[in-house]
Amino acid sequence: MKKIICTFLGILLIGTAFCQENAEKNVNTENIKPRVDFLLDSGLMKNQNTISTLSMQLTDVEKLDLYRAYQKNSVLPVLVNVFAGFGIGSYISGDKKGGIIGTCLDASTLLTFFILLGNYMNKMAEYEIDLAYYNSEKALHPNTSARMPSEPSSIFELFSLILLAGSRTYQGIRANSYVKDYNKTLENALGLNDFRTSLLPTIDTNGNLAMTFNINLML
Repeated sequence: MKKIICTFLGILLIGTAFCQENAEKNVNTENIKPRVDFLLDSGLMKNQNTISTLSMQLTDVEKLDLYRAYQKNSVLPVLVNVFAGFGIGSYISGDKKGGIIGTCLDASTLLTFFILLGNYMNKMAEYEIDLAYYNSEKALHPNTSARMPSEPSSIFELFSLILLAGSRTYQGIRANSYVKDYNKTLENALGLNDFRTSLLPTIDTNGNLAMTFNINLML
């Protein structure tokens, strides 16, 4: 009888301790979650270490709520980068470095196009002069051996298209990889891939008090 009473009192004390711990944790998380929310809103990358430390005191449900609220989707940035270009999609997703690179790439491509176009127009002007001279020579001297000028090639169009395709391909890949890296960093900062362990009091088949080791893996 004494053994049963002692066991019951032990369970009661452990249960009280667990309830008190959970109550304190709930009170703490009410203050911590807004802080983590503010840090995420201010910038994940620069506040990553602080967020990681504070997130250890949050419940798994709170972590999932924050993750769903701040995770990024790559569809819009990729589409905008591919079709509009100039790094606009990267700016939308918060990737300033990728946006600057995309802007420089497309600006360089556009500048190259106009330089090649200007060079082509100059050659076309020279071709028109040479062609007019050739026609006048043929009209005045039908037996002249003057050679007909060759028309300049417009290969610059193909070259510009290749540059543009390369730029837009890079921007699409960059936008997609940035979003993936961001979401992975967010997941790590919130501790959603950590092992969670705990000890739970149980009663074995003999009526003795025992502790069960519990592991919860968040994926």
